[in-house]
Amino acid sequence: MIRPATEADIPRLIGYADNFLSYHPITSQFPRDLGAVETTLRNLIASEDGVILVNDHGAIGGQISRMWCAPDVSVALELFWWAESGGLSLMRAFKAWANEKGADMIQVAMIIGRKDVSTIYDRMGFTPVELSFIRAA
Repeated sequence: MIRPATEADIPRLIGYADNFLSYHPITSQFPRDLGAVETTLRNLIASEDGVILVNDHGAIGGQISRMWCAPDVSVALELFWWAESGGLSLMRAFKAWANEKGADMIQVAMIIGRKDVSTIYDRMGFTPVELSFIRAA
């Protein structure tokens, strides 16, 4: 069953974040601030324009934002998506939440090389539009 996260879910969500951040190509390179993660989670739970949806095996979180170049266009930004199983149902629930919020678009991200995630996005009708590059300053 998918439901909105509550304060009681925060320790489990921090665990998901810590695990993900430990192998992410960028965040694994520097110390993580799990206090900042907790603050972000609490803010999303409390926000009218944010959401964290959970099931027994994962979570997805995001927020509604406006396009910087077209402020009348609202975008549901997926900020994180972790799932040991049931990931597709979480993404579908996020899409439904975005529709309920009246979002014009949904923006998702993935780590390069994740064919499983790319396949899900393709099947859900997402189109790749840009690729980010990063390096040390």
